Amino acid sequence: MLTIDQIRTLCMQGESNRLDFKRDQYLFDNAADGHKAELLKDILSFANSFRNDPAYILIGVEELESKLGKIVGIEKTEVIDDSKIQQFVNEKTNKIIPIETYTVECGDERVVQVLEIAPCLKNRPFYLKQKNFAQLKQNDVWMRVGSASHIALPEEICEMGRQEVEHENFPKLTVTFDIDNQAEDSLLSVVLQSDVSDPPQPSWAK
Repeated sequence: MLTIDQIRTLCMQGESNRLDFKRDQYLFDNAADGHKAELLKDILSFANSFRNDPAYILIGVEELESKLGKIVGIEKTEVIDDSKIQQFVNEKTNKIIPIETYTVECGDERVVQVLEIAPCLKNRPFYLKQKNFAQLKQNDVWMRVGSASHIALPEEICEMGRQEVEHENFPKLTVTFDIDNQAEDSLLSVVLQSDVSDPPQPSWAK
């Protein structure tokens, strides 16, 4: 969970594939699907982005002409409840996205609402599982690159799968063959070396 000092530090970095500034709150309660889809698209984009650190959508931070952020805050009455966001996103996506929402006090009875999306090296891609939702189309994979979002290209989706495989901690197996021509019946030694506990012992066969 971020502190206000950490948010100030993020404001000095500018938007990226792990950071987005929103001066105003997303339209959500009683809002049209098109407005809700903007929230969903941003979350999907960050969930599919290539990164090893958490991503943050900071609501109540204005982007300046310098591209840096300025904390302006939102009213506490504007905060969207975490359970509403979780339910909304999980009902519409193919897999559960690891997202946490919370608020950070920034003075004058105002807060910054933080949407924090954990690194998602596994389980990507995330996409809309229903037919369509406003401007979002079924099976379109949105991703964040730099400060912009776009529909992922086939090679980018393939890269997501490659990174997931590399992220898995597969055991390593080395097989060595050695034929002892001096021994009776020419025994073949097969040595299996593994990095898992209790690896197999050398075995002999004709």
